[in-house]
Amino acid sequence: MTTEAAQRRRLAVSPGDAEGWARLGLGQARADLPLRRAAAVAPVSPAVLALIGEVARCRGLLAPAGRWLRQAAALAPAASAGQINLAALSSDLGMLATCEATSLRALALDPLSWLPRYNLAIALRTVDLDRALTHLRLGIRSHPEVVELRQLLVRLEPRPDRKVPIARQTLVLAPADPHAMAALGAGELAWGEADAALRAARRAAMLTPDEIGLASTALLSMSYAETARPSDLVAAHRAFGLRFPERPRPARRSRPPADPIRVGLVSGDFRWHSTAFLLPPLLRNREPRRWRAHLYSNGAISDDMTERFRRMSDAWTEITALDDEAAERRVRADGIDILIDLNGHTNGHRLGLFARRPAPVQATWLDYPGSTGLRQVDYAITDAHHAPPGTEGDYVETVLRLPHNRFCYEPPATGDVTDLPAAKSGRITFGCFNALYKVSPGCIRAWARILEAVPGSRLRLIGLPQAEARLRRRFVEQGIQPERMELMVSVPHAALMARYGEIDLALDSFPYSGGLTTCEALWMGVPVVTCPGDRVAGRHSTAHLRTVGLGDLVAADLDGYVDRAVAMAGDLAGLAALRRRLRPMMAASPLVDGPGFARAFADVLEAIV
Repeated sequence: MTTEAAQRRRLAVSPGDAEGWARLGLGQARADLPLRRAAAVAPVSPAVLALIGEVARCRGLLAPAGRWLRQAAALAPAASAGQINLAALSSDLGMLATCEATSLRALALDPLSWLPRYNLAIALRTVDLDRALTHLRLGIRSHPEVVELRQLLVRLEPRPDRKVPIARQTLVLAPADPHAMAALGAGELAWGEADAALRAARRAAMLTPDEIGLASTALLSMSYAETARPSDLVAAHRAFGLRFPERPRPARRSRPPADPIRVGLVSGDFRWHSTAFLLPPLLRNREPRRWRAHLYSNGAISDDMTERFRRMSDAWTEITALDDEAAERRVRADGIDILIDLNGHTNGHRLGLFARRPAPVQATWLDYPGSTGLRQVDYAITDAHHAPPGTEGDYVETVLRLPHNRFCYEPPATGDVTDLPAAKSGRITFGCFNALYKVSPGCIRAWARILEAVPGSRLRLIGLPQAEARLRRRFVEQGIQPERMELMVSVPHAALMARYGEIDLALDSFPYSGGLTTCEALWMGVPVVTCPGDRVAGRHSTAHLRTVGLGDLVAADLDGYVDRAVAMAGDLAGLAALRRRLRPMMAASPLVDGPGFARAFADVLEAIV
């Protein structure tokens, strides 16, 4: 006999069992009928009313849930459980002020309860992440045994060095928790262990195959992992797209010829991020008569750059708190002609929204190296360096190539090019300021060959201090003394730019190359030696160097990469001369030509609308 059948038999004997009717509603598709029956039983206690309201909330019946929960709280105003339930409902409804007020009342009634802090963290996570994290840490301090607090903290904590220990503690209490497993993978990635990170990300995705975010983490991890083959990347992205059903394309808006194209740009990174250096040249230089920029922000973090993006847009909509269905309704109501994803599978994406096909034309561009895998995304906007002829099959989308580069870099206003450091020190300092997750074991082997061939040279990297011991061990395994490698702790951006004054020659990483970092090195007068990788992510530096006119720094293979770096290190006069020429070369190139890039981008928009 099924559980529902057994419950019905008990209710046939005891039709006045309000709690029984409520629990029946928890398991039924049409929960409203048994819940109404439960509420109609008299007298109904506050506890049973609270149970009815909670069941209704869990089943998505938010309006009647509110009525029953308020009744329960009114009958027992001194009970913290009533306030906790109302706070959870307020969070579901997006009523953050009400959620906070009721949660604080619940804490006042029962200071030792962990649920009010949990509800507050849920409510605050999209508007005040720091406060959300504080409430979770306070809850864990008084209730270290509550796994729900740790599970939420491991999902919200943005810093890998803090995230990993929380994940380990969570896995002790919940060994199959997918988010804790994914957090361990994120830590491995931050320390430069991309292959280990990929294994953890895949396991997390397998534990919850329906969760888009974890699937995306696994796909992104593949781009960093040396062991992932290009064919694996293509197959995995296509498989991701197949999980979403096809949807009819909305009809195109009837647009008068003089009416600008309405373009929606969706990102979780309208803040200080690589987006802050690559998107403004387009927004500032666009021609309003040709297209309007409607920014849809899905960011959990806001800063002063967020406000600048808001001012650069023609319209701004926060969609962080909206589910995909509500966000779809908003995009349709705005009459968007072209909706462009700026995240791909990086953190903060809304590919679930794109899978619902809210706009008649959809595209992907900017932050992700490759295909989204979604059939509902029509175009991938790129260039011939990132997507050379013959690589169209790597994309589900139709490939559209901009004339020079898929990026346009906006250099910082400060920071002068310094003299060649080796001219004073007498030794070459190589550097790579790319994130450590881009540095593969094969990359370290190539760098060791370069260091061995250039006596007295040193290599300067940047990353979290937890990675230093691992990195030194890997260089020692290649016969390089540990003191020849220096790991700098991450510093503010202005200070990082100044550190290029200590670098003679930059060595690009692989299989994931430098993007924004390569632009910054070139702007500061530091040439970058690269070797195109076997995937889109491995061609960023190639695109930038060729766009600037430095194609001779692009090696044909790894031996050529090593030889080119060694030869340049042996020619200090040539390095010094190139250092002086780099910034003027870059300033005159299409890589920093905002008006030219904006015109080319508008041409693409008009071709696909």
